[in-house]
Amino acid sequence: MMAVPEAKRIAYTVVTFLAAAVLYWIVALIVGMIVATVGLGAAGIGAIAGAAADDDEVTISIPGVGSVNSSKIEEAAARAEKIQKGEIKAVETDTLKAMLPDTIGGFARTGFSTMAMGVAGSGVEGDYKANDQQFSLKVQDMLALSGLAGIGSAMGIEQEKEDENGYERIGTVDGQWREERWNNGSSSGTYAVMIADRFRVEASGNVANIDVLKAAVASIDAGDLQDLAE
Repeated sequence: MMAVPEAKRIAYTVVTFLAAAVLYWIVALIVGMIVATVGLGAAGIGAIAGAAADDDEVTISIPGVGSVNSSKIEEAAARAEKIQKGEIKAVETDTLKAMLPDTIGGFARTGFSTMAMGVAGSGVEGDYKANDQQFSLKVQDMLALSGLAGIGSAMGIEQEKEDENGYERIGTVDGQWREERWNNGSSSGTYAVMIADRFRVEASGNVANIDVLKAAVASIDAGDLQDLAE
């Protein structure tokens, strides 16, 4: 496999970060559909926020998609405003980097990269290898999109596919948003979770089975990320 030139590594990482964010932009679009469906403009959104503040919550539904309580939309909107004002900031990359283990099982870390994207968030990625197996482990602060994952979970958005080639499962398990993909032919896959509706931890690569990737994700202390969430 050809190595990515160091000069282009940051750009490649940014693209990966944005690709991972696509799912949460879809959730944002669904929220937009909710607003359009019930005929709400800016004043309408304010009315929902006001109603929630008065403990008069509204459940909004879209056939075939799901439903969400108005308080979730209010929380996401209030959070976005705080981020825009700089009241909530992305976690420093050095803090996230310190969470990457030197070794995970029989895998040793062979490299890492970091990125900072201002109000959009931050992230780190570690490369791990053991003989002919390898995977990357990412810890991403999805600051600009934090809160939207909670809306997706509340709406019960799920997807599952499976055939002779492998499977794909996306949805909420035990209250936590998860993504799981596996390809039998290439013995490769991806496993990711959202923590505190803000941090995305993902492991992906060519390994013996999906359990290797799950163990890699579990090596990141969820409690530490919970403590960093605002």
